[in-house]
Amino acid sequence: MTFQEKFMRVVVGVNLSIFSYILMLLLSLIVGILSNQSLLKMDSNSLTTNPLDFWLLATLPMLFALIIFPLWYERKFAKKTFQELGFNVLKGNKFIELLTYTVSIGLIVYTFYNHYSVAYTVFVHYFISGLGEEILFRGILQRRMMDFLKPYISIIIASLIFAFAFHQSGTFLDNLIIRFPLGLVFGGVYYKTRSILPAFALHLAYNFFISF
Repeated sequence: MTFQEKFMRVVVGVNLSIFSYILMLLLSLIVGILSNQSLLKMDSNSLTTNPLDFWLLATLPMLFALIIFPLWYERKFAKKTFQELGFNVLKGNKFIELLTYTVSIGLIVYTFYNHYSVAYTVFVHYFISGLGEEILFRGILQRRMMDFLKPYISIIIASLIFAFAFHQSGTFLDNLIIRFPLGLVFGGVYYKTRSILPAFALHLAYNFFISF
């Protein structure tokens, strides 16, 4: 593969991530218009107080825009298998993968135990959002970048895009000191394990845990 071909793969990955994000916003807007509701009127408590509306306005658009569409595109046009997109088990560093699963499961079980009455509504949303973000930023964007750049540079760039482009509602300081380091951790886990699954498990566990 030539330098130009590798560079274009990165460009396509960035554009695919941006388009998926825009598609998610458009779907949420369309659903909001059809249901006469607005995601802007909801807050962090809506997941537990009004879960069905939140799922309709936020979770469902994420499912189509961040999971179904990117996977369809990569499978149809890039001709990638699910394994090449990062759906692997125990293919890379087994110690890191098993440690990640252990920590993640522990956090999830602990959160369910302490908030069992409302936890499932929150869990469903973060399951979809976490999987979608890991598919986009690790399985597609970081993977494409690693064909063109050194792994640590790819991890940094993908983490910056993850923190600042995809979390615009957060403050600059929150994105810098919380989401950017998290992106580095998720990216590092993906690189070492050659799988998005442990990164997704950690992503899900973290979001689920801090939501209460």
